[in-house]
Amino acid sequence: MSTEKKNILRIDASTLQVSDCARQVYLQNIQGYQPKRGNVNLVWGNAIHKGIAHWVLTRDKDTAIQRALDYYEKQELTYTHPVKDEISVEYVLNKYFIAYKEDSFAPLEANGKLAIELPFKIPFYATPKTDVILCGMMDAIGTESKPCFKDIKTSSSYNPNKYFTTYENSLQMMIYTWVIKHLGIYNYYLPVVIDGIFCSKSGIKMQRSAPIDYSPLVIDRMMDWARKRVAYITQCYETNDYPYNFSRCKHEYGTCTFIDHCKMQDAYQEQNLSGNFTQRTYDPTNF
Repeated sequence: MSTEKKNILRIDASTLQVSDCARQVYLQNIQGYQPKRGNVNLVWGNAIHKGIAHWVLTRDKDTAIQRALDYYEKQELTYTHPVKDEISVEYVLNKYFIAYKEDSFAPLEANGKLAIELPFKIPFYATPKTDVILCGMMDAIGTESKPCFKDIKTSSSYNPNKYFTTYENSLQMMIYTWVIKHLGIYNYYLPVVIDGIFCSKSGIKMQRSAPIDYSPLVIDRMMDWARKRVAYITQCYETNDYPYNFSRCKHEYGTCTFIDHCKMQDAYQEQNLSGNFTQRTYDPTNF
């Protein structure tokens, strides 16, 4: 019997969303490169998430805000933002705390712990050489008139209702509800409610969506697609062949971080990576 250790790949919804370009998957996931300076929109949103999660667990506004600010202030950013700065982090969190002081969403409780910020790692695909783990972090599971899970999103959209419709076919949310059923937390697919935090020059608005349901048929077909994409990524990994796909440099999820890097000659790419990026183990449960 072989004692050789198998390779481990960690895959999440973000990886699958960009899987049309194997080169981006290689740089972002396999190699774990990220820009030395963070994207202000992502950093700001992460700070808000951290503050809300702490407040839901403790109801301590001051420490929740400090946790968010500590995270935000230690990040080096690509640029400053006219709205998304340290002051707005505190302002938005205070508005959220007021808006949801009497929250109709009740987190699930098990063994004395609330179902808040829930990491998951699930074996999803395997070859003789490689095990692929489906990973992620769910914001909360609970009830909002009926069992559901909640995801907090920050956006600059001026039209919250139109924004919420973008989640009616969300890969991320379908994965989350599939995970909840797969783990046996519920024996059916839960709907999601989106806690929208809308931040623009016109002000801050809080709005929660109605529950968004996903049919079992659609989820099963989506997860079949996900497995086939994972099989393709695994093949690229095992053959060390990651084709470039320049038609996906700009897409619905934004502009690829590596767009300039991939247009460089091979001789300059290593220098660019060492100068402008850092490496980490890609683990979506620990970002």
